[in-house]
Amino acid sequence: MDQQSQPLQAQPVQTPQQPVPPALATTAKKSPSKVLLLILGFIIILIAIGAAYVLVARNNAQKPAQVAITPTIAQPTPTPDPMADWKTYNDPDKVFTIKYPPNWPYVQTTNDIKFYPPEADLVNDKNTLSYLEIILANTPFSQSPTGNVQKEGVDFIIDWNLVTVDGVEGHAYRYMNCAPKCTTNIDLPYDNGKKTLKMIYFSDENKQTFDQIISTLKFTDASEADTTSSTTTVRKIAYKKTPGLTDYVSATGYSLQIPTGFQAGESEKMNGNQCAKYFNNGAGGITSAIIVPYDGGSRRALLPEEESYTYTYEDVMLQGIKSLIQQIGPVGESGTGSFVIIPVGRYALIVGIGNRAKDDPQFTSLLQSIKFNPTLDITKCGK
Repeated sequence: MDQQSQPLQAQPVQTPQQPVPPALATTAKKSPSKVLLLILGFIIILIAIGAAYVLVARNNAQKPAQVAITPTIAQPTPTPDPMADWKTYNDPDKVFTIKYPPNWPYVQTTNDIKFYPPEADLVNDKNTLSYLEIILANTPFSQSPTGNVQKEGVDFIIDWNLVTVDGVEGHAYRYMNCAPKCTTNIDLPYDNGKKTLKMIYFSDENKQTFDQIISTLKFTDASEADTTSSTTTVRKIAYKKTPGLTDYVSATGYSLQIPTGFQAGESEKMNGNQCAKYFNNGAGGITSAIIVPYDGGSRRALLPEEESYTYTYEDVMLQGIKSLIQQIGPVGESGTGSFVIIPVGRYALIVGIGNRAKDDPQFTSLLQSIKFNPTLDITKCGK
């Protein structure tokens, strides 16, 4: 028999399971107090941000503006020129010019000029050695200082050095055994070495100023010197008083005798920068004595020439001072006469008489009677 079939067992019917949908998230309801806290916190954050912005803006506003600073380069302070106000002396022979302090007097003689410090008493202490002397010597310049020096009792020279002044080479030297005061000498050639310009100072007391004065010396063209139309020999006028004539003494520092027939006119007085005194004879004749500023240079320029007159000049010596006589002609006509120009310190004393020739006895007598101090004080004019 066939194998018996096993009875089929009934299978339980499986009902397909539906996926269970996930549960929806539900938001729990918040209380009103929590909402207010959130809003308040948000407002606080906004306030903090605003306060921070205001604070930053204020700090930026208070910061000073940054200015670009340009570095200032220190400029050197100009050194004042100690010789800016110095005066210039012009040698009458036009060999040189030189500067000197405005308060230093000088005395000019025939062949030299001496510059003195302001404290020097030229009236009562004529032997003072505190001065700078310049001499125009006719001796040829020697390349060796001993060739220019002939001084008894001096064995040899010390401190010999080459020097250059205004581009001209010379030499400076001092004497041995010269204590307590040693002479400093500077020799320079001029006129192609045919002559020697010598500068000497006898004391080191004002050495710095002496050296500064020397450094300002400038050579000029000697060919431009004033010439005279008379003899080359300088006539010396000796001091002499004529009996019977009236003396006139000026507080400025000079005196003379009033010529015969003349009388003192108006008082001495300043006329611009000049101190003038006039004497008259009642007939239009005038004798005059005038002090004018003079720092050297041409003496003729003090009495300028006019085309309608003729002029004659002569150098004479008065009290050791080289002076210039000017005769204005033709003598006898109006405006003519003779005058003498005397350099005295920083001034020139001009004395003259109208309608007289330079060889007239009355003018000669006037010349002989003139006497003057080494310096004139124009501030005492009329006193």
